[in-house]
Amino acid sequence: MNKYKKHLFHIVDPSPWPFLVSIAIFFFVSSFAFYIHRISYGGYFLIISLNFLVVLSICWFIDICEEAVYLGKHTKVVKKGLKTGFSLFIISELMLFFWFFLSFFSFIFIAKYWFWFNLTTKRCNTFRSFWLSFIKYYYFNCFRVCCNMSA
Repeated sequence: MNKYKKHLFHIVDPSPWPFLVSIAIFFFVSSFAFYIHRISYGGYFLIISLNFLVVLSICWFIDICEEAVYLGKHTKVVKKGLKTGFSLFIISELMLFFWFFLSFFSFIFIAKYWFWFNLTTKRCNTFRSFWLSFIKYYYFNCFRVCCNMSA
């Protein structure tokens, strides 16, 4: 009689792909930083590390597909969990993009009024009301004098 209880979930076999892909991501990010800072041969290292990253990711995905399809290690419960997790991921991405673009476009539409308000209020210099009334009185009296003299 078997002492161990069989469960419905798949225990993953040890695989070198996560470690190798993480190293490839490290080299990709490092070479991208070299390329941005214009260190010599940074672009070549970027292309090489990107190729390694793509090849190692494809190998890892092939290994996952072999486990699922040919070896039959994914049970119905695991398949249902993968489908549920992937659908929740897609829904969360849709919500993220929806709220991001909603906030972006609302900022674009509101920003022109907000910037106009800041431009008009920050350039407004205050002065005493006496000078306003004095300038108004002087301007209108000069205009009236000028108009009467030309008539």
